Amino acid sequence: MIKRNSRAKTVYLTPEMRSQKAINEFHRFLDAATEAEKEVICHLKIGDGAEDLMRRIRTTLKESAERCKVIPFPQERVRKSTKSARKTGSKIEPVILELQKGI
Repeated sequence: MIKRNSRAKTVYLTPEMRSQKAINEFHRFLDAATEAEKEVICHLKIGDGAEDLMRRIRTTLKESAERCKVIPFPQERVRKSTKSARKTGSKIEPVILELQKGI
Protein backbone atom coordinates (compact mmCIF):
# COMPACT_ATOMS: atom_id res chain seq x y z
CA MET A 1 0.00 0.00 0.00
CA ILE A 2 1.07 3.51 -0.78
CA LYS A 3 0.86 5.89 2.09
CA ARG A 4 -0.41 9.30 1.01
CA ASN A 5 0.56 12.46 2.70
CA SER A 6 -2.67 14.08 3.92
CA ARG A 7 -1.14 17.51 4.42
CA ALA A 8 -2.05 20.09 1.85
CA LYS A 9 0.87 21.96 0.41
CA THR A 10 0.94 25.68 0.98
CA VAL A 11 0.50 27.74 -2.15
CA TYR A 12 2.26 31.05 -1.89
CA LEU A 13 0.52 33.79 -3.81
CA THR A 14 2.59 35.96 -6.07
CA PRO A 15 1.75 39.67 -6.19
CA GLU A 16 -0.01 39.11 -9.53
CA MET A 17 -2.08 36.25 -8.06
CA ARG A 18 -3.01 38.38 -5.03
CA SER A 19 -4.06 41.23 -7.27
CA GLN A 20 -6.13 38.93 -9.50
CA LYS A 21 -7.76 37.36 -6.44
CA ALA A 22 -8.70 40.82 -5.13
CA ILE A 23 -10.10 41.83 -8.54
CA ASN A 24 -12.23 38.67 -8.64
CA GLU A 25 -13.44 39.33 -5.10
CA PHE A 26 -14.33 42.92 -6.07
CA HIS A 27 -16.37 41.72 -9.06
CA ARG A 28 -18.22 39.18 -6.88
CA PHE A 29 -18.89 41.94 -4.35
CA LEU A 30 -20.33 44.25 -7.02
CA ASP A 31 -22.59 41.46 -8.30
CA ALA A 32 -23.92 40.61 -4.84
CA ALA A 33 -23.91 44.02 -3.11
CA THR A 34 -27.13 45.78 -2.24
CA GLU A 35 -27.69 49.45 -3.01
CA ALA A 36 -27.09 50.31 0.65
CA GLU A 37 -23.70 48.58 0.63
CA LYS A 38 -22.74 50.34 -2.59
CA GLU A 39 -23.78 53.67 -1.04
CA VAL A 40 -21.53 53.03 1.97
CA ILE A 41 -18.42 52.41 -0.15
CA CYS A 42 -19.04 54.88 -2.98
CA HIS A 43 -16.49 57.38 -1.61
CA LEU A 44 -13.53 54.93 -1.72
CA LYS A 45 -10.88 55.57 -4.36
CA ILE A 46 -9.72 52.81 -6.71
CA GLY A 47 -6.22 54.22 -7.34
CA ASP A 48 -4.29 52.29 -4.66
CA GLY A 49 -4.74 48.82 -6.13
CA ALA A 50 -7.28 46.04 -5.88
CA GLU A 51 -5.91 44.48 -2.69
CA ASP A 52 -5.99 47.73 -0.75
CA LEU A 53 -9.42 48.60 -2.14
CA MET A 54 -10.94 45.29 -1.02
CA ARG A 55 -9.31 45.66 2.40
CA ARG A 56 -10.85 49.14 2.76
CA ILE A 57 -14.25 47.89 1.52
CA ARG A 58 -14.31 45.10 4.11
CA THR A 59 -13.22 47.50 6.87
CA THR A 60 -15.75 50.17 5.88
CA LEU A 61 -18.64 47.70 5.71
CA LYS A 62 -17.68 46.19 9.07
CA GLU A 63 -17.47 49.62 10.72
CA SER A 64 -20.76 50.67 9.16
CA ALA A 65 -22.51 47.56 10.43
CA GLU A 66 -21.10 48.12 13.92
CA ARG A 67 -22.13 51.80 14.02
CA CYS A 68 -25.71 51.48 12.91
CA LYS A 69 -27.74 48.37 13.50
CA VAL A 70 -30.62 48.83 11.08
CA ILE A 71 -33.66 46.64 11.56
CA PRO A 72 -35.68 46.47 8.34
CA PHE A 73 -39.42 46.96 8.46
CA PRO A 74 -41.03 43.49 8.58
CA GLN A 75 -43.30 43.74 5.55
CA GLU A 76 -43.43 40.00 4.96
CA ARG A 77 -44.26 39.33 8.59
CA VAL A 78 -47.28 41.67 8.42
CA ARG A 79 -48.59 39.92 5.34
CA LYS A 80 -48.19 36.48 6.90
CA SER A 81 -49.88 37.56 10.13
CA THR A 82 -52.87 38.99 8.24
CA LYS A 83 -53.34 35.70 6.46
CA SER A 84 -53.16 33.77 9.71
CA ALA A 85 -55.45 36.31 11.44
CA ARG A 86 -58.03 35.94 8.70
CA LYS A 87 -57.92 32.16 9.03
CA THR A 88 -58.27 32.16 12.80
CA GLY A 89 -60.71 35.07 13.01
CA SER A 90 -58.76 36.76 15.80
CA LYS A 91 -59.31 40.31 17.14
CA ILE A 92 -56.06 41.48 15.55
CA GLU A 93 -57.50 41.35 12.04
CA PRO A 94 -59.21 44.79 12.00
CA VAL A 95 -56.08 46.53 13.32
CA ILE A 96 -53.84 44.95 10.71
CA LEU A 97 -56.29 45.71 7.93
CA GLU A 98 -56.44 49.37 9.05
CA LEU A 99 -52.65 49.55 9.02
CA GLN A 100 -52.56 48.19 5.50
CA LYS A 101 -55.16 50.69 4.30
CA GLY A 102 -53.17 53.54 5.85
CA ILE A 103 -55.80 54.67 8.36
